[in-house]
Amino acid sequence: MKWEGEAIFGPSMIVFTGMSATNVAHAMPVTVLAIGHEPSTVILDRDGREVGGAVCMVRPMTPHIVAPDRKLTIAFLSPGHWSLAGAPTESGGSGFTAIEPEPFRTIPDMDLASAHELLSNALEPRKVEKDARLDAAIRLLAEAPGTLTIREVAGRVGLSPARMRAIAKRDLGISLSQWLLWKKLEQASQSVADGDGLAQSATSGGFFDQAHFTNAMRRLLGAAPSEIAPVRNAS
Repeated sequence: MKWEGEAIFGPSMIVFTGMSATNVAHAMPVTVLAIGHEPSTVILDRDGREVGGAVCMVRPMTPHIVAPDRKLTIAFLSPGHWSLAGAPTESGGSGFTAIEPEPFRTIPDMDLASAHELLSNALEPRKVEKDARLDAAIRLLAEAPGTLTIREVAGRVGLSPARMRAIAKRDLGISLSQWLLWKKLEQASQSVADGDGLAQSATSGGFFDQAHFTNAMRRLLGAAPSEIAPVRNAS
């Protein structure tokens, strides 16, 4: 079974809508907001137990499974950018938060562009003042993931690698290496959604080869690139 649907790739948010498929437990360096199009649970914990209900927010690096064979919309929110206004505190430090579904009840009837707009309005930018040197480093790393090392970029912005990693952990909430791997996977996934071959997509994302790309996607998304290949880019 393969994932099917379409996605919009934005600079700080990716939105997918369609049918989920088989995936193994995985942990992502982004916040996940999963919205079921029917009143059934859309997120499972790493052991396959249902959590969160029909709308669930998953904290970065929390192992989880997307319930397979579900019609849903998922927003992947880049670290340090977004928060959900009025969201309750996660339950018991589990990493999962059940969200009141009312603000999202019209999403099943929307096209993807309208769903993306609704989510952009429901979410609010995080009010975190990031270090200007980290902002500069992130821009350099994001321009062409995989072409510059963290050490090289740290030197360009006037930081030691250790200091830059510490600032990233403080401001982004995840490690810089996790953030960079996500940006590489994001770029490679967009290439797949554009219809490019898997080897070409791996190169576009800055991976060493197709095997490296496959391993990274299995770890972060719980599925292989070939299993998400039917998803089309609607950006």
